[in-house]
Amino acid sequence: MADPAVISDAEQYRKTAKAHSDLSELTSKYRDWKKADIELRDARLMLSESDPDLRQMAEMEVLRLEPQLAAIEQDCRFSCSQRP
Repeated sequence: MADPAVISDAEQYRKTAKAHSDLSELTSKYRDWKKADIELRDARLMLSESDPDLRQMAEMEVLRLEPQLAAIEQDCRFSCSQRP
């Protein structure tokens, strides 16, 4: 976006700014997905803990994170399908 040729061409700048905005949104969604994925993996590892309280906490995390991860994935697919 800092390219002088892009800055001097209003139409090109608008297209570049729109693409940057779209990619920023998708990047943010990917970061959310990555964080949830890591948390879900960690929770699944804790399912084998011998402490019943830790296992129960892990089960609750898995139940919370699985739909969250699926929703983020669906949102990313929808965002990608809407791109020209």
